[in-house]
Amino acid sequence: MKIYVYLIERNKPASVREIATATGLAPSSVHYHLKKMIESGLVKRTPEGYAPARIIGIEGYFVIGRKILPRIMIYGFFFLGLFIGETLVSIIEGFNIDRLTAIMISCASSALFLLEGLRIKKELFSSK
Repeated sequence: MKIYVYLIERNKPASVREIATATGLAPSSVHYHLKKMIESGLVKRTPEGYAPARIIGIEGYFVIGRKILPRIMIYGFFFLGLFIGETLVSIIEGFNIDRLTAIMISCASSALFLLEGLRIKKELFSSK
């Protein structure tokens, strides 16, 4: 999955050596997995290197353009929207204890979900 995600997000073809360096995998492993992905129709070989042939859904992630994000980040963006909205309403209409509580909870929730999403994304590229 590391190789496939790297190729999608790179947005241009990459050589086996470039993929190996970026993913922390051995070139022989990269070559083996690329061969399997070509056979399954996920990756294609071009004169410039390897590129995704098609983009498929990956369980636990969603694709926006050429970026793959953990689904948990949806909650982070939801709470970020609540935080921004509640802050703007409070600036316009005035602060009270209910609004301050909503601002604090939405801010903390947004930060936790977004940071967890970033951790999950980073974990995707870490060597195991």
